[in-house]
Amino acid sequence: MGFLDLIFSNNTLNKVETKRKTDEEISNIYNNNLNFSDRITGYQYHQDNLKYLYIEAGNKDNQYVTTNIVLKHEKTNKYDKNAIGVYYKNKLIGYISKYKNKEVLKYKVIYNVILRTYFYKDNYRAEIYFNYK
Repeated sequence: MGFLDLIFSNNTLNKVETKRKTDEEISNIYNNNLNFSDRITGYQYHQDNLKYLYIEAGNKDNQYVTTNIVLKHEKTNKYDKNAIGVYYKNKLIGYISKYKNKEVLKYKVIYNVILRTYFYKDNYRAEIYFNYK
């Protein structure tokens, strides 16, 4: 089907998309009512991993990544039992914000996941967008 489907059962996902989307596909997804968007939090603690993502995405601002993204519910996180880590190629880049993570945990399926990378105020950062059911 070409979508990244994440199902929060046993903290794992069923499928990880490995085929890159074209710029046109990303534009169509991005411009057609994505249900969810959030800035990745905790970015200041994961600068090496965010730099890696930034370079992989083209080494310039406002690049989009659609593959090798994993969301993981970290039930044993000492700061927040509802924490959802955002991983790129098995590297933690940050978290869904604590103001939105409980909402995300209610979703059955998450798809059309997009990360937007950028560099701002001496830090690598990312935003996440997706649809859900």
